[in-house]
Amino acid sequence: MDRFVLALSAAPLIMLCSCSSSDTTASDAGPIPVSDSGVSIDSGAPDAALPVPDAASPGPDAALPAGDYYELAPNRTTPQMVQCQAGGGGYIIAGSASDRTGLSFYFQAQPTAGTFTVEPLANAGPPPVLVPASAIGVIVRYSKDPNGGTNERHYAQSGTVTVTLENGKLRAAATGLPAKEITTAAAGVVAGQLTCP
Repeated sequence: MDRFVLALSAAPLIMLCSCSSSDTTASDAGPIPVSDSGVSIDSGAPDAALPVPDAASPGPDAALPAGDYYELAPNRTTPQMVQCQAGGGGYIIAGSASDRTGLSFYFQAQPTAGTFTVEPLANAGPPPVLVPASAIGVIVRYSKDPNGGTNERHYAQSGTVTVTLENGKLRAAATGLPAKEITTAAAGVVAGQLTCP
């Protein structure tokens, strides 16, 4: 029986290989490292650590748990890709879709199950690093990078994020977080649930 191994990199590239069940090379390799700058720097793009999925790709969305989503109300998106990794002095749980939107939860370290307090962007370690000041803090960013349009980065200002362990995988969830766009200061409401692969 064949199995498929999906490897993600910081570059907008998805590699899918068909490996026989006796081939252990891909599974023993561990996660592909992503540069610190790819995870931690606020470049204005929707989570530079995540490649933007191709709308035509058969994609990894079939492997994502039912119920994962993110939104800048009232526009809800089902992520086509979720990535969870350490880097830039913190840990990120992030999802993205082919419509060039994304949601990221930034933690100081890989979180354990519990409740984390949203910290506004002003509390982050020296810019442009996105690491919360508190070990029980989280920075939440919704980003939109429309092709040929204006980039938007909406940061949650208050509220909580709940992290649970679902079938051995981390899940971050938040609802009704008041948010502010970093350039225009436009108010919005961010929500989402992302489960690590």
